[in-house]
This record gives sequence, structure tokens and C-alpha cells, in this order.
Amino acid sequence: MNILFKLGSIELSNRIVLAPLTRFQNDDEFALIQKLNYAFNYAERALVPGTLLISEGTVPHIFGLYTDIQVSEWNAVTDAVHVKKSFIFLQLFGHGRVDTGDVQKSIYGPSAIANGDGPVPKEYTKADVEQLIEHFVRASTVAVTDTGFDGVEIHAAYRYLIDQFLQAVSNQRSEEYGGSIENRAKFLFDIIDLGIRLSPYSEFQSMKYLNPYPQFSYMISKLQETHSNLVYLHFSVKEYANTHMDGLVAFGRYFVSNPDLVARAKEGIPFRKYDRSTFHNAKSPEGYVGYEYAPELKGKYF
Repeated sequence: MNILFKLGSIELSNRIVLAPLTRFQNDDEFALIQKLNYAFNYAERALVPGTLLISEGTVPHIFGLYTDIQVSEWNAVTDAVHVKKSFIFLQLFGHGRVDTGDVQKSIYGPSAIANGDGPVPKEYTKADVEQLIEHFVRASTVAVTDTGFDGVEIHAAYRYLIDQFLQAVSNQRSEEYGGSIENRAKFLFDIIDLGIRLSPYSEFQSMKYLNPYPQFSYMISKLQETHSNLVYLHFSVKEYANTHMDGLVAFGRYFVSNPDLVARAKEGIPFRKYDRSTFHNAKSPEGYVGYEYAPELKGKYF
């Protein structure tokens, strides 16, 4: 395998990454649905050895890595990816004020500020915040030591929990986790260890900085100063890939309909169009499994 890129001790053969995807494919106990064959689903996207995959978003204290069965099922996934000589990171995130009430009956946020026309959340107490941090730290440890993940990506983008702490539009706390640029970033810095995803310019879920530069430039400078073991920063900004040819590029939608996407890119084979209407069919295999490799790849890749 030719090594093109290194992430810490991980050696990658290409710059293409499976992006973290929200698919609503957990059962009522917040575990993976066995009939969807998660291990196969991820492994077939590791067709080219040395490919990096990032798991779908996982909430550490509700579903994902909280029970023995969840750990066991994710173990099957990581084992299948490693058999293909590829790598997989677990993405961890929290809902905060964008929780619909389906996961938790009471909705909480950094401050009692609603998400658009949604309900006004209860404000996290300091004890709540400290417990959330413990959940992230525990899940990160379990992911690497017990579940076989090669790393952890902390999702601090798209106006989910951590991003809500980062932005003044959703965080008006007056203690150590709010009020200033440094304080709003404290929740993130109390959590992070390996990888982090940011979306400074997104308007998704009733959020957008008028000027995101001060907050995000502070965080990036602080990360460089204090977290030498940080493997990467994942930016949800399309223009970034066009101007940073030494980085990695994550594909989501086309990786759904093209499990052989890396091989197709290498061989110049057009991508199969995705069907967006099937992306969020809860608990359904439609649009999730069943996509075949391009026949032109047979004999060289499979």
C-alpha cells in the first residue's frame, strides 16, 4: 500500500474520507439495528486499503457507547473495517436545544434560548455541564480502548451541543462557560482530545455568527498551543478543499450510493447518483445497503 497521508500513527493511501452521516438507524434501545448489517455497510466502503471512515454521529450518554451491547455491536464494525486494512473514527456529539424530545423528555441548552420556533430549553446547571463532559470523556476512552476505533472526532459544528456553547446567539451564560470568547470555548476544551469538526459559516438550525472569525480563530490558535496530539480539524466549508491540497476531503451523499467511491475516483469511473429521499428513513435498509460495486473494478479491487 502506498502511503499518501499520515494522521498521527495512521497511514492513509488516499485523501478521501467517509463523512459522518446521520441516518436514524438505531433501534428503540439506541443500539445498532442488526438486520442492517452495520459491519458490512462500513466495511464495503473500505474497499481500498488505507481509507479513513468516520462513523455516524453518536451521543455518548444516550445511545452509541453506553451499554455493553452497543460496545459489542460497534466492535463488529471496527473489526470488519480493520480486516480491510482501513481505519475508522467515532464521531461524538450532543443535541442540546435541538433535541426534539424524542430522545429525552426535557430539552436543555447552554441558555434558555429556543432554536428558532422550537421550545425554550432549560438551562444546563454547572453540575449538568460537568456531567456532560464526563460522558464525552468516558465514551472517547471506551471507543479507543474497548471498541477498537482508531480515533474520535468531536462534533462541534452545525449548531449541535458544543456549537451552542461556542456561539453567543445560543450561549448567554454568565459563569465560566459563557460571557467571553474564552469562556464559551471552555466546554469544548474540557472535552477534546483527538479530532474536532467545525462549521463557522453554517446557518443550519437557527445559527450564524455575523463575524465568526474572533471565536474560531481563538479556538484554532488555542488548539495549536495546547493540544499537540490533535490529529485533525474537520471544516464543513466546501471552499477549504479547493485551497488546501495537502488536506483530506470528506464525501457523504455520494459515498452512500457509491460504496466503491475511492476506487471509482482512482479509476475515473463516474459516481452513481444518490437518492436523497431515502437518506433518513428511520430503521429502514432502503438507501442504506444494496449498492453494488462498479463492474469495471472487478479483478483489481474485489
